[in-house]
Amino acid sequence: MATGAKEAANRSAKEKKLSRDEKLAVLTEENVKLQIKHLKSLALIRNMHAKGSLPRIHGWLYRVETGTIDVLIDGRDDGPAKQSSKKKPAAKRRK
Repeated sequence: MATGAKEAANRSAKEKKLSRDEKLAVLTEENVKLQIKHLKSLALIRNMHAKGSLPRIHGWLYRVETGTIDVLIDGRDDGPAKQSSKKKPAAKRRK
C-alpha cells in the first residue's frame, strides 16, 4: 500500500479512534485518492488535459458489504467529489 495513503489513514485513525475495519476503509479510500493524484502527475495525462482532451479520471470505490459505489473523484472537473459521495447500486450478477 502506498506510504501516503497509509500515513493519512493512520492520522485519521488516531484522531477518530477508528476500529480496524474503519481504518481499513479509510486506508482504501486514501489509496484511491493517492492513485488519482499519481495519474494526474503523469506527463501524458497533464499534456492531454492542457490540450483539453480526455481522459477524464474517475475515482470510484466499490463497497462489497453494501454493494454500492462511492464516487470519490467524479471526473467532470477532475477535482474531488463532494464529501457526501454519490451512492450507486452495483450491477447485479446474472446467473
